[in-house]
Amino acid sequence: MKVFSLFLVMTAGLFAQAAAPQDRPAPGSTATSPGATTTVPQTPPTVMGTPPAPVSPDTVVAKVGDKSYTAAEMDKLLSDLPPQLQATIARQPQLLTNMFMFKTLAQQAEFQNLDKEPATHQQLEYQRMSTLAQAEVNHYKNSIKITGEDQKNYYDQNRDQYRIARVKAIKIAFAQPSPVPAVKPPSLDPKTNSTRTEAEAQAKIDDIRKQIAAGADFSKLATEQSDDKTSAAKGGDYGDITMTSGSEKERIAVFKLKPGGVSEPVKEPGAFYLFRLEEMTVEPFDKVEARILQQMQQGEFQAWIKGVEAHNKVTIENPGWFATRNAR
Repeated sequence: MKVFSLFLVMTAGLFAQAAAPQDRPAPGSTATSPGATTTVPQTPPTVMGTPPAPVSPDTVVAKVGDKSYTAAEMDKLLSDLPPQLQATIARQPQLLTNMFMFKTLAQQAEFQNLDKEPATHQQLEYQRMSTLAQAEVNHYKNSIKITGEDQKNYYDQNRDQYRIARVKAIKIAFAQPSPVPAVKPPSLDPKTNSTRTEAEAQAKIDDIRKQIAAGADFSKLATEQSDDKTSAAKGGDYGDITMTSGSEKERIAVFKLKPGGVSEPVKEPGAFYLFRLEEMTVEPFDKVEARILQQMQQGEFQAWIKGVEAHNKVTIENPGWFATRNAR
């Protein structure tokens, strides 16, 4: 028989109910689960733009069974929860039922010394270790300090990362090969809008490049021959390619060109491309400052975590022992 984890079910409910749309409960009550029932006093609707009236610390804000909780008492309870759960309960306070169910069941388990049973103790220790490990990761991330001078030095030493290539392009499309052998000439490929075979497209793009090498006007050929009608209408203007945009093949072809240079044919799914570099510029520092900060922080963190990993790298000397351990 499949046994469901009560913790997972209740936790899923706490998050899923906050995220998913649901019917509004009757005023002053909540959808209940087995266990404690939380009643939240009905709050009169506020006029748009008018903040809610202040609540004094001794105002009763909720009841759990017959026990009343003041704002001060509830604030103390909620302050012990992780921030994301506090935010969830702020949006849907009726979900406090789940929290009090947790609290009641945990107290009962401790009273019966269930936390000292081997299986439970192991799980608690593992969760503690995981939580502390994540806390250390977060602490290290938050402790990374990058100065403005550090960012500027990084920019100056890595200007190539922030290059912008303004290019023109000619696209020659071909029909993608069908998995079923064709018994008749290929039909129009809806993805590439072409009936050419790949070999035909290769021959055409090679011929166009020869024409350009012989002095033909790239923009004129783009207007007349390119299958990218949007850029063809603008003389082949393809826009900008950066070190983080376009495909890897495009970047390799474009960023080794000098202004006016034309690439070798670049094969992409369904088409060949020729690129001509119009201009190469570098993004100014103020446009990439935030990105540099993120890159430097991530780089320092990765170096640190790889060091931790290397220090704790395990070499398995006897895999068979592990395979048979649980069978004993």
